[in-house]
Amino acid sequence: MARRVENNSTQTVAIVGGGLGGTLCALFFAKHGIKVHLFELRSDIRTQKVVKGRSINMALSRRGRDALAYVNCE
Repeated sequence: MARRVENNSTQTVAIVGGGLGGTLCALFFAKHGIKVHLFELRSDIRTQKVVKGRSINMALSRRGRDALAYVNCE
């Protein structure tokens, strides 16, 4: 959990994992003026010829929509 600071312009946060949760956290921090470094181990599956066991098809639940609305990305 991030702690609130008065001067966010000098704050930087590193997020490990570019999945749904990591991306949402990155949006939240960026919208609050905090510099974000987002790290993901896997390559972008949209650029891969063969992808085993991974899919980018997803449904967005009410809870997911609420989370996006919280960071003003609805």
